[in-house]
Amino acid sequence: MKILIIGEFSEGRLGAYYARAFSQLGVSIGTFDAESWPLPAWLPQKRLARRAARPLRWVQQQKKCLAVVADGWDAIIAIKAPFLSAASVRAIRKLCSKAVMIYPDSPWDGYTQRKHVLPVLSHFMTTFIWSKGLVSELRVRGIRAEYLPFAHDPVDYQAPSVTSVRQESLVFVGQMYKKRIAWIQGLEGLPVEVSGTGWEQGCFGVRSSIRVTRVTRMGRQACDAYTASLGALNVLDEKSLSGHNMRTFEIPATRTLMIGDRTDDIESWFPDGEASLAAATSGEFREKCEWALNHPEAARQIAARAHTRVQTMTYRERAEQILEYLF
Repeated sequence: MKILIIGEFSEGRLGAYYARAFSQLGVSIGTFDAESWPLPAWLPQKRLARRAARPLRWVQQQKKCLAVVADGWDAIIAIKAPFLSAASVRAIRKLCSKAVMIYPDSPWDGYTQRKHVLPVLSHFMTTFIWSKGLVSELRVRGIRAEYLPFAHDPVDYQAPSVTSVRQESLVFVGQMYKKRIAWIQGLEGLPVEVSGTGWEQGCFGVRSSIRVTRVTRMGRQACDAYTASLGALNVLDEKSLSGHNMRTFEIPATRTLMIGDRTDDIESWFPDGEASLAAATSGEFREKCEWALNHPEAARQIAARAHTRVQTMTYRERAEQILEYLF
C-alpha cells in the first residue's frame, strides 16, 4: 500500500507524526513537504511583501504537488496544506479518489492562512477534524467530516526512563494568545516558565516570577521542558475550547501533571483530580496550580495515572482509524 502525505514534516509537526505512524503499520509512505517551497530570495523580507507573494508560491506548489500525485497512490492524506485550492483538490481526486484532509485548526479560525477554506474541504473524500462540534458544523454545510482527536508520538513524547529530578515549578510551551496571557498573568508569584512564539518578558514585567524563555520548543525539546517540571500548563486557545489540543496528549505522555482548561473531551480522557487538574476560570486555574505546588507527591500521582491512560492514544492508533475508513 502506498500513501502520499501532503503537509509539514519538521520537528513536532503532524506530518512527521503521521508519516512515522503509517510506516509503523507497514505502509509505504511518500511525502510532499509544504515547507520546502520557500519564496524567492529576491523577495523583500518584510512580512506584508511576503504575504502578498504567497499566492504565487501556492500556484507553484500546486503544480509540483500534482506532479507527485500523478506517480500513483492508493490514498492521499493532506494535513492543512493551505496552498491547495478547490481546483487542485478536484484534480487530485481525479488521480486518486481516496484523498482526505486532516484539518488541525478551525475552518473559521481568524489565523487560517486561506480565508475561504470550506470550498477546499468540500472536495475531499472527507475531512478529519479534532472537534465534535466542528464535525457537526461542517456536515450542516454539506461537507463530509469525521471526528479524529489529536494524539501523541511516543518517540518525541515519553517519560524519563529513570526517576528524574523535577523542579517544583510550572511550564508553559506554546504560542501567545490573549486568553493565555490573561490566565498565566494570574499566576504571578508562582514559579512559572513560558516559551513559544510571540512571548516577551514584557507580558509579565521584568520582576515577575513568570519568566519568559524566547525559544520555540517542539517535539523532543518540548518533552524536555515538561519532564524538567512538576506541572505543565495547557491553557487552550479560544478556538479549542470545544475539545482539546495536541498538548492534551503530549503532556501526560511525559508523566508530567497537566493543569488547564476543563472541557468535555479532556474530562473524558483525563478527569479532573484523577488524571489532570482542570479549571473553568482563571481564578480556579490559579487555585489548581497552587495546590499542585503545595502537594507535589499527590501531583505526581495524578500525572502517573494520566501517563497510564495515554498509552493507547498515539498517532499509530489514529492512523489505524484512517486506514479503516479508507479501506
